[in-house]
Amino acid sequence: MVKKSLLLIYRLAFWLISIAVITLVFTALAIQFLVFPNIDHYKNNIATFASAATKQKVVIGNIKVGWQGFNPHLAVSNIDIYDAQNRPALQLKNTDVSLSWLSIPLLEPHLANLTVRTPELTIRRTSNGDIFVAGIRMQSPAKPDLANWLLRQTQFEVLNAKVIWLDEMRGAPALSLDKLNLQVISPPWKKLLKNHRLILSAVPSTGTLSPITINANVYGNDISQPTEWHGSAEAVLQNATLTAFKPWLDYSMLTHTVDLQSGTGSAQVKIQFAKAQVQSIASKVALDQVQMQFKANAEPVILNKLAGELRWKNAPTGQTFTVSHLSLSANNDLHLQDASGDYVNTLQGDDALHIKLTHIDLAFINAYLGQLPLTTDALEKIVGLSPTGKLDDLTLNWQGQQGATKSYQLQAKFNGLGILAYAKKPGFSNLSGEIKANQSTGKISLNSVNAILDFKNSLRWPIPVDQLAGDISWQVNGLVTHIQVSRLNISNPHLTGTINAEYLMDAVKGDALDLTAKFSKGDAKYALFYYPINLGQTTLHWLDTSILSGQLEDVNVTVKGRLADFPFVDGKNNLDPKLGLFRVTANIKNCEVEYGI
Repeated sequence: MVKKSLLLIYRLAFWLISIAVITLVFTALAIQFLVFPNIDHYKNNIATFASAATKQKVVIGNIKVGWQGFNPHLAVSNIDIYDAQNRPALQLKNTDVSLSWLSIPLLEPHLANLTVRTPELTIRRTSNGDIFVAGIRMQSPAKPDLANWLLRQTQFEVLNAKVIWLDEMRGAPALSLDKLNLQVISPPWKKLLKNHRLILSAVPSTGTLSPITINANVYGNDISQPTEWHGSAEAVLQNATLTAFKPWLDYSMLTHTVDLQSGTGSAQVKIQFAKAQVQSIASKVALDQVQMQFKANAEPVILNKLAGELRWKNAPTGQTFTVSHLSLSANNDLHLQDASGDYVNTLQGDDALHIKLTHIDLAFINAYLGQLPLTTDALEKIVGLSPTGKLDDLTLNWQGQQGATKSYQLQAKFNGLGILAYAKKPGFSNLSGEIKANQSTGKISLNSVNAILDFKNSLRWPIPVDQLAGDISWQVNGLVTHIQVSRLNISNPHLTGTINAEYLMDAVKGDALDLTAKFSKGDAKYALFYYPINLGQTTLHWLDTSILSGQLEDVNVTVKGRLADFPFVDGKNNLDPKLGLFRVTANIKNCEVEYGI
């Protein structure tokens, strides 16, 4: 029984193969002796059929026939497709077509090879925005049959083409893409997944002498259904003058409020898309001599070099912007190296910012402060503080809601740090150390030399400091901020010693201070630097003119109480322990005091 079944299958296969071979032989003979000799008679019929299919005038110059291996081969020259104004919109000077025998089982023409050489194509956008490709209006109802049929081929390519872009809407001059090569590959095993690979290169008529290359890997089988397509495309632009493309490209779509005025270099851009929407954009740039303007009335920012990686991702929950390996140098000898960061914005209004810098000179920010897109309030505060110094290993994480801060984390090492006294806050200069802080707590570890402290609202003059080392920490609880100073060692020509203190900032009850300071030595003639302003003009004048000189040793200072009650005396200038304690003890020698009135 099994042998009979196998024999039957063998005979059936033999006859099927025999029929297929005979059919192929007779078809080949018919092509060779009936079609090939009369190909010129079919030329006009083919042109008429193509004109009817495209609804445009099609003219075929010449057809040569032959064999390419076992496949029938046609070499077609001078195919012209005209637009509605009877102008040549697409010129195919040399086209090679090899028919595949798979056409018989597939019941449609199938090509073993399709090569279009040196075609010329015109793409035109009219003043009202209509786009015509080879004379075909793109806003017309889609007729995807030809394009879909091409996608079903194993491979086709276009060699040494020329594409001309005419943009009447922007009033731009003609832009041509020369030496354009296109290859579309759809292997049989990948067609099952609707997968196609596109490779394109072309040299634009302006902007660069190097070819622009595009590699795409896409999935889909019907161009009339763009929402069903997905995939990625990568473009490479080398040694280009970026602003040369401004007449045809609207850079504001990419740079928003930034006006790119000049720049040369290379860029690599990768786009991922799905459902007719861009899902992500990743780019690498390396640019020289970049000039851009952030505000209309501001001076332009000039950068000698700009390099880094930029990424944007769109998700159902929101958008993410990422910058990595960003390096730049400006013409005023300012540099930024290996910076990174990301910004997340959700549809619910949540914001998150992460910045990481290996090194930054705050003078860089000050130099371009006027050009940055900052609010008037933020700009006023930064100008008032005028920060200076260098930051290393900076890490900043910020979370917000509708622009308001919810939380943040900051960590950095600083050197030569300084700000001006501003809005009742003290200033300083040339501080070095490390800071760790968040919305609730923070700590500064100081190790500074040759610094200056400016308590503008408390003391009359800045205090020079030869050495300053110690820890300052704080904790925020609602309207109350608790600041603690631990073993703050200070040394200058005025005094040498250690300060421990707790400072309570209370928006309701007022500020309070609990300070204990011990100084091994001091010079009385510099005491006027440390008299609080709130002692009043009369008291300050008396102290300034009375304590003239003297050496102090084993100085102990205690201040405990609310600052509004300092120096803790009643209406008759008598000490009032209920208000607080202000005590200074010291060993004094060679003291000169002149009692005045």
